[in-house]
Amino acid sequence: MTERVIALVDGPAHAAGLCRQAGWAARRLGLPVEILHVLGRHEVTPQGDLPAALRLGARSVMTELTEVDAQHAQQAEARGRAVLEAGAAALRAEGVAHVTRLARGDVVEEVAGAAVVVMGKGDEGSPGPDLERVVRGARAPVLVAGQEWRPVRRVLLAFDGGVTATRAVNGIADSALFLGVQVRVLYAGADTPAARTMLEEAELTLRAADLRVTVEVAAGEPEALLQARMAGDGFDMLVMGAYGHSRIRTLILGSTTTAMIRTARVPVLLYH
Repeated sequence: MTERVIALVDGPAHAAGLCRQAGWAARRLGLPVEILHVLGRHEVTPQGDLPAALRLGARSVMTELTEVDAQHAQQAEARGRAVLEAGAAALRAEGVAHVTRLARGDVVEEVAGAAVVVMGKGDEGSPGPDLERVVRGARAPVLVAGQEWRPVRRVLLAFDGGVTATRAVNGIADSALFLGVQVRVLYAGADTPAARTMLEEAELTLRAADLRVTVEVAAGEPEALLQARMAGDGFDMLVMGAYGHSRIRTLILGSTTTAMIRTARVPVLLYH
């Protein structure tokens, strides 16, 4: 399949804004956008086996339930097509090449092959299970659409020297998304020789890609520092490595990734 930017749309309320952000990525990369809505299996498949008493003694009830399932599936498809059209209208207005697709099945499988996946935060601004599954399962970076959208000129890169943060550095350096963009690399922690060495390596990688780079070491908790910088320094996007720890550790201690997705008003680009 042709490489493309996938705009993974869920509801009509945010489809237009999400697709405009996908359009930005597509123009930068010289790729088309595929607007994708994935129906859950429960929305397209009858409800499976019923108890024996219903199978044997209540065929009319079974027929009625099957009809209700079919109606729900039709309603889900109609809603999905409306969501796709809302996103397509936004991209038509901006002259961005795009296609639409209504899919059935697993969302992670459906986004395979994307150059970038653009999706929303989930209900009430908090990362939903689909977002974490896509970030962990997709090979592409995931752009979590922000409430505020403006041309991306200044990017804050959260850096801790870990594997996913290093992937974020390399991803920025290798991507046309960030040509001409200013990048601030922020390390939250003690100002040690080891921290400076990691920052110097990250800076060299980014400068080799002709990016304008500044680095900063700041003591404090990563979440608080990132929130303060994003609120006060006028960054247009946050880039970070995502879910760098095990699921169990995240469950016990919380997750900087989850906190920043929830609180950031601008888009957050995640590398895993």
